[in-house]
Amino acid sequence: AGELELKKLITGSATRLQSQFRLTYNMILNLLRVDEMKIEDMIRRSFGEFHAQAALPNTKALLKKASKACTSLDMVEWPVDNDSFKETEVHEYTACVNEASKIGRYIMGKVQESHSVSTVLSVGRPVLYYQNSAGDVPQIAIICDMKNAPQKFGALGKAKKKLVLFVLHNKSMPMDEVVGRLQETTQK
Repeated sequence: AGELELKKLITGSATRLQSQFRLTYNMILNLLRVDEMKIEDMIRRSFGEFHAQAALPNTKALLKKASKACTSLDMVEWPVDNDSFKETEVHEYTACVNEASKIGRYIMGKVQESHSVSTVLSVGRPVLYYQNSAGDVPQIAIICDMKNAPQKFGALGKAKKKLVLFVLHNKSMPMDEVVGRLQETTQK
């Protein structure tokens, strides 16, 4: 199935672009005089508007269906017993987790901008990898490669590194057992 899709993609016909208006040379010159709008934005909006208008009836139907599903849901009161957390405690915890995640991303950005990161995060080094930032179980991984990610620049204009990891930890195995096995192999 993959080969057929690839062949169709390569040899098939291109999607026809339908613009709402004809962009003229005079319009481009006028756009160059306006600082707030770029020519690329005008061209993108010209072609994008047709598809947005064509998809509008389908979007309205989906919105109506989702609204109907939401109104049919029953509101459940927060359980009040000694074993459960209070609603305010859950909201505070969620806010703290979100703030910690934001701080962690900021710190990782600063670490990646550091000159010493290339010596610390070198190929072959074992690292702990968190797939999700919110309380996820860390997985042991090995750095296989470091690639430049030129689309993401740090505060100093340096290209950030993208790490290629080989994840060793199986989530079904307890973390202390994985660490024990890793220590056994490094001591041999």
